[in-house]
Amino acid sequence: MKKPKPETRILGIDDAPFERGDGCTEIIASLFRGKKSLEAVLSAEVEIDGLDSTEKIIGMVKGSKFYPQIQAVLLDGITFGGFNIVDMERMASELDVPVIAVTRGRPDKESIYEAVENLENSEERSFLVKKAGRVYSKETGNGKLYFQFKGSSEKEARQILELAIDESILPEPVRISHIIATGVKTGESSGDA
Repeated sequence: MKKPKPETRILGIDDAPFERGDGCTEIIASLFRGKKSLEAVLSAEVEIDGLDSTEKIIGMVKGSKFYPQIQAVLLDGITFGGFNIVDMERMASELDVPVIAVTRGRPDKESIYEAVENLENSEERSFLVKKAGRVYSKETGNGKLYFQFKGSSEKEARQILELAIDESILPEPVRISHIIATGVKTGESSGDA
């Protein structure tokens, strides 16, 4: 990938809040041109603590008329719907774009490993956490952001994040997906995006 331009189209994905006993939750994807212009919103459902997030995200993106325009995918962490862990490497390969997972706090992999021990397919889940790779950090104007990436170099991943971050620690496509997902699920968005 060449150095991203300001009009680079970046898809940011987050899940909606859910309650114990819910079988599924929505995932929302916001397509931005850079960090300023929201161009589209996509949605799908994933199982709570399931193993379908990779397939559902790939299907949502490839099934969209916007797929040919998407040049990078940003995820709010590597888990959706509880511990429905994404295979970032597979996603980057099948979508043929960089995939970057971002978090405000450094991911505590040991806590994730412990949590998934209580779920079905714990070995597969632990493998996906390990497969997501090293955690990097990036200083923003609003604090430190942590990220993992597949399908690009570290330099390219940092350039994509720089292009997508505006006034929050989180990149705008992820931040707006969080706001939309929360608003759709609870009736109003929260102020923590």
